Amino acid sequence: ALIYDEPPPWYYPVRESLGAALLAAEDAKEAEAVFREELAQAPRNPRALSGLVMSLEKQNREDEARLVRVEFERAARKGQMPVDFRPY
Repeated sequence: ALIYDEPPPWYYPVRESLGAALLAAEDAKEAEAVFREELAQAPRNPRALSGLVMSLEKQNREDEARLVRVEFERAARKGQMPVDFRPY
């Protein structure tokens, strides 16, 4: 219900904060779903990729986490943020 405005009144995807809160609450499976939903809306979002890596690691899904980490590193190399970025 927000009206168009510049700069936008909500300047970053809320799913990033929700995913971080779920990780902090030790709900890695739900955090994974939130980060995947964000990536469906904004592919290659480095913060969502980083959160997805962390949620997969907490579920001991290391092989999947490694694959997503490669995508994160590609996104980070495009100048969006440093490769060692860990938002959560």
